[in-house]
Amino acid sequence: KAPSTDPDAAPVATPATPEPKGDHPLPVLDDLTQIGGQGGSNPGGLYQDTKTGTKWYIKRPSNPDQARNEVLTGKLYEAAGVDVPEMHWRNDPQGTQIYSKIVDGMGQDAKGLKAGKIKGVLDNFAVDAWLANWDVVGLGYDNLMVKAGRAIRIDTGAGLLYRAQGGPKGANWNDQVGEIDSLRDAGLNPQAAAVYKHVTQDDLIIGV
Repeated sequence: KAPSTDPDAAPVATPATPEPKGDHPLPVLDDLTQIGGQGGSNPGGLYQDTKTGTKWYIKRPSNPDQARNEVLTGKLYEAAGVDVPEMHWRNDPQGTQIYSKIVDGMGQDAKGLKAGKIKGVLDNFAVDAWLANWDVVGLGYDNLMVKAGRAIRIDTGAGLLYRAQGGPKGANWNDQVGEIDSLRDAGLNPQAAAVYKHVTQDDLIIGV
């Protein structure tokens, strides 16, 4: 229908831009400025909220279900008492995004991980296996970061239904917690096995 040319006609309201949808209030997009590049296999970058100073790593997986799966994995870790960054998802005109709040003061310690010296690793192994987090350690031992001698699991993208690069696990995601063995099998997952070779029966009992 053509717009009215009657000068006395009531003005037509302009539809409001829909607010971004997500699981939690997040920074206003206009307040974010990028301060770092992509890390990992999904497009993304490091951003800072110019009003609060808070830093977020924001990544944009192509599959919205994958994004929700990753955040759910993080929330389940949190519910189990395992240290993870604050995580949320958002849908906006740029697509689905995952926000991970940066934890200041953490760093890598591959030597400490492989020596079994980092708190929160071995005693939470059962949770890693339960959530089927195949990439919990990371190729460069960089998904288990360390702050004040304690582990923080910073990337939960390989938990539950999806692989680290976004492919579905298919029949390998089931009601059998085979990761109790596979995460300690050097032939299947050498980085995880190098860390979890120290897991004891007591660690498993604590974890469940």
